[in-house]
Amino acid sequence: MPKVKVNDIDIYYEVHGEGTLVVSIRGWGSSSQSWSPIFIEKLSQHYKLIIFDNRGTGRTSKPDTRYSIEMMADDTAGLLETINITKAHIVGFSMGGMIAQQFAIKYPEKTKGLVIACSHPGVSVAPPSQYARVIMEYMISKPRDMSQRELQKLVMSLYSTPEYIENHGEEMLDAAISAKLIPTPGYVSRRQLDAIMEFSSIDELPLIKAPTLVIHGERDAWVPVVNGRIIAERVPGAKLTLFKESGHAFIEQRIEMIETILGFLKKVD
Repeated sequence: MPKVKVNDIDIYYEVHGEGTLVVSIRGWGSSSQSWSPIFIEKLSQHYKLIIFDNRGTGRTSKPDTRYSIEMMADDTAGLLETINITKAHIVGFSMGGMIAQQFAIKYPEKTKGLVIACSHPGVSVAPPSQYARVIMEYMISKPRDMSQRELQKLVMSLYSTPEYIENHGEEMLDAAISAKLIPTPGYVSRRQLDAIMEFSSIDELPLIKAPTLVIHGERDAWVPVVNGRIIAERVPGAKLTLFKESGHAFIEQRIEMIETILGFLKKVD
């Protein structure tokens, strides 16, 4: 798959399927390699799905300079312009949901429909717990006396519910350890985290004009569900769907999450 020059970086992207365009944006420290195969398969059965590596991740350039959510929204817009896309559905998860918010605010003419998943409108609204902050620091710089498996156990506690981990934890750990992903450097994770901490859309959310779906796991241990509720309240006409059994990554209800997104996009079409 190709790379294109956008602003000061080269962005790696992939195209799957045919039809109306959907651009899906990953979260903090993760790349296009992190999408679940079922997500790509289901979306690309109905849409032309574009996934890409955010600034600093995967096969995209990794500058050690200041990052911001607006900068990454500009990267997204620049990618679309470079590959001759004028308008698309924008789907963003976690930090990707922040990028999606900023994209819809700054580029309304390019936003057909908007899905904001497990995201927030600024950390001051409902900040992550101290427990989450400690694990995030470990993810940036793993303590020397901590094994990779021990770190992944802690990370899993933010992504999933205790019940799901109890039943599927070992297979999740094995998959995470064996995954051949291009690692995100610690300095990039720090730059992206700084961008997250500086981001606030709370006053600009009423400016969003695109049809909007907000989805959130009620048991999200990383980004408290109140964030999703506030986003939905602030965006005119937004639809809110909560997943009662899901944590941050919707692993517990992945198929229902995908079907909810597809149902919304089809209505917008």
